[in-house]
Amino acid sequence: GEIQTAQMTRITNKNIDKPFRCDLCYKQFRLRHHLTQHKMTHTREKPFACEFCDYRAGRVHTLKNHIAVVHVNRTKQFTCSFCDYKSEDNFSLKIHIMAYHQDVAEASQQK
Repeated sequence: GEIQTAQMTRITNKNIDKPFRCDLCYKQFRLRHHLTQHKMTHTREKPFACEFCDYRAGRVHTLKNHIAVVHVNRTKQFTCSFCDYKSEDNFSLKIHIMAYHQDVAEASQQK
């Protein structure tokens, strides 16, 4: 009836701006990156490794939360060569360097 048609219209309109669909469960996403992250839930892939223990995570923010909670007393031993930035883990330092010093870092690697 009318209610079913309205529900189907709402479901259809909701997914119009989500062109990326999971082949396994048909969930749809607005961004390809979100689909890629979602697919790891099906494969149980955990590419992000903790530097302090054998914990692995499927998402960067999950790993960062793990480090913040489990390894809260670690000292900030990773120091940026280009500024005063310090980090508790090498992964965050690498992200910092790529975000703020990419040109300088690439030039220093070519020497």
